Amino acid sequence: EKKRLEEAAAEAKRLKEEEEKKAATKARMVAAKARAESKRLEAKAKAEAEAKAEEKTAAEAAEKKRIEEEKTAAEAAENKREEEEKSAAEAAEKKRQEEEKAAAEAAEKKRQEEEAKAATEATRLEEEAEKKRLEEAAAEAKRLKEEEEKKAATKARMVAAKARAESKRLEAKAKAEAEAKAEEKTAAEAAEKKRI
Repeated sequence: EKKRLEEAAAEAKRLKEEEEKKAATKARMVAAKARAESKRLEAKAKAEAEAKAEEKTAAEAAEKKRIEEEKTAAEAAENKREEEEKSAAEAAEKKRQEEEKAAAEAAEKKRQEEEAKAATEATRLEEEAEKKRLEEAAAEAKRLKEEEEKKAATKARMVAAKARAESKRLEAKAKAEAEAKAEEKTAAEAAEKKRI
């Protein structure tokens, strides 16, 4: 009877250890799966943030190109208009007297210098504004990228924490079940021994 009880106790211990081993294996698998999912989500978020940044940069470049093309076309039209006006003024100037011609040439020269000065200043201001806008857009793109990466990292940590909690819960449940089975078997053996 003693030998049989010892064998039963050994069997109960073996079953308990086997259940604990299964629970630990399952917990490790859950944790590994959670880590893999966390890495996948982080990589996905990073790729999306980079794609958004690249898309915004491309849009900014296209906008800059469009503005430059419009500016070039406007300058060409302005140059053509000035040339036409100049030609007409010169043709009319030839018909006037020499004194009127000298006065008109002086006035024309002064006007052209002022227009050139104003055009140069306008161009400088326009270029400064464009540079500032592009810098602000680049800073915004960088901020959005960092924000997306931060969100992905936070989500990955939450997933990992949840997986660890689930792993501990499963391990504790398996251990409790194994102990309950062992106690139940021991009680049954004691009752059988008492009956005999």
